[in-house]
Amino acid sequence: GGEGGDECGALLMQAGILSPVSKEVTGQSLFHSELAGQLADFLTPHLAKGGGTMTLTDAFCLYNRARGIDMVSPADLRKATELFEAKKLPVRVEKFSSGVLVVRR
Repeated sequence: GGEGGDECGALLMQAGILSPVSKEVTGQSLFHSELAGQLADFLTPHLAKGGGTMTLTDAFCLYNRARGIDMVSPADLRKATELFEAKKLPVRVEKFSSGVLVVRR
């Protein structure tokens, strides 16, 4: 019944994503900018708990798990993370010499 939707909404609220950014709502031009802000807000407390760094892959999985069925593609997430610095957000993406991408506070 309708209970599953309520449970999913409660999980999104608990995870801190009250209204997931989508291309339909923001339009293509603003989508990555809005996503960058939401992603930074979502990841900041998780980074604080995890020592300040996590792989971009972990960030992708954690964020999409919180979004539920309205998932973000790897390409869209990557484009959004490239805007962190320009938007002066409290997180950054760095590339280790091994090629691994991480998100840092």
